[in-house]
Amino acid sequence: VFREAIVVGYTEKSVSELQAVIDKLADEYPGNSYNILTRNCNHFSNDACRALVGKGIPNWINRAAYVGSFMQCLLPPIMRLLAPPQA
Repeated sequence: VFREAIVVGYTEKSVSELQAVIDKLADEYPGNSYNILTRNCNHFSNDACRALVGKGIPNWINRAAYVGSFMQCLLPPIMRLLAPPQA
């Protein structure tokens, strides 16, 4: 459920610079690298914001995943099987 939009900043990058950032992120975030706790859409958004506006998303946005990453043993077995190994 969408709750609110958060303006992180604005970029002055050109269209070609923006495309280069997106291409780089696409290489860094292939679909098979997804992990609900350690590499989710909020991690992608944080890296995109850092590359585009020089600062990340607010820390509270991904806090549940951060806290959960310390308790992966509590995940249901199927979720542990689906999570890719940590690099």
